[in-house]
Amino acid sequence: MNRFSIVKKIRKENRLIHIFGALACLVIVLLFIFALLPKTHKYLFATKNVFSTSCDSYKEDQYYRAKTLFLYDYFAENSDGRFYFAPVENDDGEERYLFVYMPNKYEDKAIDIIEQTYEYIETGDEDVLTESISCNGYMTSVDPKTTKFFNEYLDYAGAPQSEKKKACDTMFVMVPMKDVLLGETILWLILEVFLLGAAIYLLATMFSKKHLKKLNAKLAAENMTLEDFDNEFASPVLNVGNVYVSDKHIVTASANPSFVKIEDIVWMYPNTSYSSNGAATHTADFYTKDRLFFRFNTKSKEQSELLCRAVKEKQPNALSGYVIENKDMYFNRFNELIDQVYNRTQEAAAPETAPETVPETIPNEIPNEVPNEIPNTVSQGLPQIPLQLSSLDDVNDLNTPNNNELQ
Repeated sequence: MNRFSIVKKIRKENRLIHIFGALACLVIVLLFIFALLPKTHKYLFATKNVFSTSCDSYKEDQYYRAKTLFLYDYFAENSDGRFYFAPVENDDGEERYLFVYMPNKYEDKAIDIIEQTYEYIETGDEDVLTESISCNGYMTSVDPKTTKFFNEYLDYAGAPQSEKKKACDTMFVMVPMKDVLLGETILWLILEVFLLGAAIYLLATMFSKKHLKKLNAKLAAENMTLEDFDNEFASPVLNVGNVYVSDKHIVTASANPSFVKIEDIVWMYPNTSYSSNGAATHTADFYTKDRLFFRFNTKSKEQSELLCRAVKEKQPNALSGYVIENKDMYFNRFNELIDQVYNRTQEAAAPETAPETVPETIPNEIPNEVPNEIPNTVSQGLPQIPLQLSSLDDVNDLNTPNNNELQ
């Protein structure tokens, strides 16, 4: 049977917190991509290859993947890029020309692809297809001016008029990833990057021991090591959820463990609070001699009471229960509380003195001023005897055995 290790339990909880935290960040990132970054998610999740899709199926504003292996030439340009035309097919398998706009960064590769296109036409050897440009993009309608430039190119090249009818109605615009991102709302983009960075950080630090730093500091204050701590909780006195109790300490097996010395506890009580929707939260609350407060969550009122009883057995002189007297002593008479918790055992061991005896008779000495009336009730729990005094003589008449017993 494997020996229980509280340290391994804490490390496991830390890893789970990091994994769940990273997954939560990634889920939010994906949700934001779909809801708040429409261009980005369309770009990243484009599945159709523009050159293997029939030109009759092209849809405007839809993103496509593209691995460009063939280009005939470019027929127009502007300050940002050039307009090329590449071979594609329609639903009937007939050749059509797709206008492809490429940014200037691809200019050198585009020239190489044009050369390999004509070399492939001449030889039919696929081995010459060594250059390619991979870049996603979107479909847009062809501007009349673009069509005019293309027709002028064909006229200059001496192509037959029939070639002009092969141009597709849509044009493919290549867009580098950074341009897509910069086209989105910058605030959402920053948030996306932050969440993605947080997810990466959580996964990268899931095996770190930094979460044990505070615990190590508390153990060092008691001249304990992690090994000593592990040995102490090898057979815990009580386990309620992720809360463990030993003979000397209480600890939570969590990513950021709470750790309290039972000997330091001076007041404890089970607690149940309710939210606005009526949901109950159960805890066991502990106060220490250093005026520190510790709250341990449980699943039920019974578990909170069980946890408090287990601690009370180890620290019997501590106050128990949330009552006015205990609250007043902790917040207003703290020194008295400390004396009561830590010195009660010594006082209990001291010899008891005999209680003072109540005199059997009341002295006849009468004070100089006597009230005309005596309260109707002499003491709580005794019968009410109405007394009316009219003179000092009546007072002396009260010194009878029965009245002495009443007093």
